[in-house]
Amino acid sequence: MIAPVVWAHVFAGDAGPAAGFMHPLTGPDHFLAMFTVGVLSARIGGRAVWAVPAAFVTVMLAGGIVGMTGGALPGAEIGVATSVIVLGLLLALGERTPMALALVAAGMFGLYHGYAHGREMPRVNAPALYALGFLVSTAGLHVMGALTGALVLCRPRGDARLRVAGALVGVAGGLFVARATAIAPAMTHFLP
Repeated sequence: MIAPVVWAHVFAGDAGPAAGFMHPLTGPDHFLAMFTVGVLSARIGGRAVWAVPAAFVTVMLAGGIVGMTGGALPGAEIGVATSVIVLGLLLALGERTPMALALVAAGMFGLYHGYAHGREMPRVNAPALYALGFLVSTAGLHVMGALTGALVLCRPRGDARLRVAGALVGVAGGLFVARATAIAPAMTHFLP
């Protein structure tokens, strides 16, 4: 449970949508990034509520295909960890975050998250169902994040609370990056 190497990773023999569904929920870096995409979309408001999560999910699917087909995306673990920092900082900016910047960040980091998910697919019994599972789970986290963001914004000092939450997410991302850079060299002898 405490070994970060096993966070959000599926092992050989796992099958179908349940394994894919759990991938984003059991990796704290994936969970925070995807939930924050939803909160950020609510913070920006308007079309961003659906456009930012849609950008993430769409490009995540493309990244999943790259990972599934054996394509390479250098620095994927660092990219996933960095996504938590950047998305947290964008949330901390509050209403000053331009929708275009949020769309670019969501798409870019969706690629890294999708690649991490897709890299696991060839080792599962039903890759298409696995992909469906992680897409549904990701979209659900976006919706939960958007609802949370909307509810917080309805409260007194809601904007300030979201800014603080964004800063805390950014700090968590810094810890994920530190951990990923510390364990990445040690893990190279385990990679195929």
